[in-house]
Amino acid sequence: MLHKPIQVMCTAHDPQGRPTVLDCLTTEMRRNRVYPVGRLDYFSEGLLLLTNDCELAQRLMHPRHHQPKTYDVLVRGIVPASALATMRRGMTLAEGEQLRPVEVESRLQANGHTRLRMVLHQGVNRQIRRMCRDLGLTILRLKRISLG
Repeated sequence: MLHKPIQVMCTAHDPQGRPTVLDCLTTEMRRNRVYPVGRLDYFSEGLLLLTNDCELAQRLMHPRHHQPKTYDVLVRGIVPASALATMRRGMTLAEGEQLRPVEVESRLQANGHTRLRMVLHQGVNRQIRRMCRDLGLTILRLKRISLG
């Protein structure tokens, strides 16, 4: 398990020379030839698994296994009830991709922002960021806290 910091790539090598998750490992860990299981985007942080077990990686990431992924998302301001309802019933992204319903709980913070706990059962690229974009929500922080 690795806590991926923001501005780190989820790859073994980046042609643009940006830091990768393998740069976060000790030399000893890198000798085990591990690779990331799934991805977190460049500006997201949190739980990332690394392994050299192909079967485990397949069970965790293949869509047919429906492994839930839980995220802590800090959103600017108050999230309207209508936006939460849309996420809970499933939605279609601006690009036309149909999303399954997302489990979502919201909590208003003392600073006026909203903390969302979101559980996804689908692995669409940048799903949370694209959902929030289409609902007019601004993400301040996105962190994966659980996988499977």
